[in-house]
Amino acid sequence: MKKPNKYNSIHLMEEALSLEMDGSFVEAINCYHRAMDAGADPAEATLRIAGIFRKMNMSELAIALASSAAAMDPASIEAHEFIIVTAEAIGDRAATIAASQRAIKIAPDFVPAYNALGAALIQMGDISAALRITAALVRLEPGEPAHHIKLAMLYQHQGEIGLAVREFSEAIRLNPDTALADSAREALAGLDMFQFSHIVMLANEDRVFRLKLARAPESAVKERGFCLSHYGIELLVDFCTHALSALPEPLPTVLYH
Repeated sequence: MKKPNKYNSIHLMEEALSLEMDGSFVEAINCYHRAMDAGADPAEATLRIAGIFRKMNMSELAIALASSAAAMDPASIEAHEFIIVTAEAIGDRAATIAASQRAIKIAPDFVPAYNALGAALIQMGDISAALRITAALVRLEPGEPAHHIKLAMLYQHQGEIGLAVREFSEAIRLNPDTALADSAREALAGLDMFQFSHIVMLANEDRVFRLKLARAPESAVKERGFCLSHYGIELLVDFCTHALSALPEPLPTVLYH
């Protein structure tokens, strides 16, 4: 039996890559196998073969080969990333989630795995788990506005309005002059107006709340659990200054004995 030849294996890996780039996929696969026989890293060669099958639109086989490559080199992130990207492309959410979780276990700061995992969990309807993953993503990259917007949207979905306002506001603060920030402002305006309608309704019904609102608008709404953005607070103060007194007086509470 021939001993592995390191230099020959390097040459064969280069030759296989050249064949792959030329579109000679079958020849490239055979060359990668010869490279492994000559001593090339089997995990690397297997992952390259997986890449060829992905180019040939044989994604399931590509994922299976990449899984083999991951088993050969458990500490390497490349095979897991390959599976994540390929599984996402064909809509295989279970494979995306599994590969992302393995990637995070190997490399806890591997951001693409958090993005893929969060998206797949949302598609599966597991919003609570997606929220936890996105919160971890924000902790990893607190300076990335897009992460804060994703987290804000999940909080909003869960009815956590105050936390949603906080995250949308942080996204704007981090990079105010972008389309992303404009989207966050639109979302905040929607949350503010949703709460504002309830504040006005409450002022119409609750005499004590109305008096507090006239004296200290911001603390009055906070006391009742509302959480407005600073834009919403400006709107509230303007309303209390110019329009609150024009509302009909709240009806007196009638007690029946």
